[in-house]
Order: sequence, then structure tokens, then C-alpha cells
Amino acid sequence: MKRILTTLQQKWPEYLLEILVIVIGIYGAFLLDNWNESKLEFAREQKVLVEILENLKEDLVQLNKAEKQLSGSVESIVVLSSSSVETITDDSLSLHLALFANFYNDLRTELISAKDNFEQSLVALRKFIARNEQLQKLIELELTD
Repeated sequence: MKRILTTLQQKWPEYLLEILVIVIGIYGAFLLDNWNESKLEFAREQKVLVEILENLKEDLVQLNKAEKQLSGSVESIVVLSSSSVETITDDSLSLHLALFANFYNDLRTELISAKDNFEQSLVALRKFIARNEQLQKLIELELTD
């Protein structure tokens, strides 16, 4: 026992230095792990935001296409409504009705697609919000005000 105490008295700085190195090493490992996790989280957030942006761009393209089709359909309706019944030929009536029918079918398809894209964006946004506690708190503050 006396020998152990003598060794401790002589080598305590070495032992203290070893303990300090071990503690610093463990602390550094925790810091590195936290840094890596935050980096991965940031990458996931960026991926979700890119998906949302892509879906919104697709929606915009679809809405622009629907707007063009709507304006063509409106022009057909204006032509039909401004013409007298006697001046409208069967061919022009068929053409305008076909334009309107095509518009309606295309619009229906585009709206269904836009709805699906919107739902995908909403799901991605919900996942993003669920993973981001700071954003959840901000939304809660906005909703309570």
C-alpha cells in the first residue's frame, strides 16, 4: 500500500495528464458526432426544400398551361356569343365546342396533377417541419398571435 501511495505522489502529474487527454478525446468525439449529425440534418432539409421547390415549379407550369387553354376557350365562347345563330356554321360550332371540350378535359387533368403535386409538397413540408423544432416553435408563435 505504501508503495502505491509513493508512486502516486511521484507520478500524479502523469496520471492527471492521461485522464485529461482521455476526457478531451471523449469530448472531441461528442463534438464531432454532433457536427456530423447537424450536417446530415441540413442536407435532409435542403433536399426537402428542393423537392418542394420542384413541385411548386411543376404546379406553375401546369397553371400557365391551364391559363392558356382557358383563354382559348374564353375566345371561343366570345366568338359564339357575339355571333348570331344564323352566321354560325356547323364547322365553326364544332370547332369551338371541341376547343372547349379539350380545355375542360385538359384542365381537369392538370388540376388533378396539380392537386397531387400540392399534396406531395405538403407531405414534404410536414416532414420538414416535424424534423425542425425551431421551425415548429416559430409556427406555434405565429398561430398563437
